[in-house]
Amino acid sequence: MEKKKKSHTADDPEAKLRELLKQESNSRCADCGAAKPRYASTTLGIFICNRCYGIHRSIGTHITRTKCVGLDNWSAHDVQRMQSIGNAVAAAFWQKNLPNGYSIPTAEASDSVVEKWIRDKYERKLFCPVDSTINQQQCLGYLGASHSSKEANSQIDDWSPFIGANSTGNWPASNPSSSMGVWDPFSSDATQSNR
Repeated sequence: MEKKKKSHTADDPEAKLRELLKQESNSRCADCGAAKPRYASTTLGIFICNRCYGIHRSIGTHITRTKCVGLDNWSAHDVQRMQSIGNAVAAAFWQKNLPNGYSIPTAEASDSVVEKWIRDKYERKLFCPVDSTINQQQCLGYLGASHSSKEANSQIDDWSPFIGANSTGNWPASNPSSSMGVWDPFSSDATQSNR
């Protein structure tokens, strides 16, 4: 039996994902900072490590749906979501109201500490903007629903206040960085530059 060779064209989802993982903001786990994440939450648009992948799976698909880069099949919608959000944009939203001095767990932290962090961030929504015009359904993506291409594109458009005019992951130099080292789309500079 002859195996089909995988296409490595611009339409190849795996190639697009590998390129995304080369971006500095996606080269570490969105939740604990571990190097070389190989998993993703397609609903949250983030790349995560093996341990955090297991935690996300235990939380449930009503919050986060996970896939393995290079192993699972990826739809064009899933890849587009990863391209549109990514770790930097997600952090700017989910960690917007992180208290000063809050210690974000690292790859060396215990499983229980990392699980509490992940549940506080995505399940309990303790650090995302309270006054955000984006509701829970929009934050968490297409949870549990089947969507047409038009609906899938509208879900990605819902993240536009956090993505800004530049969805490539290359943030405008004029925008200030937050204390977490990510572009802050909520800053007055970001708001003005996106008009």
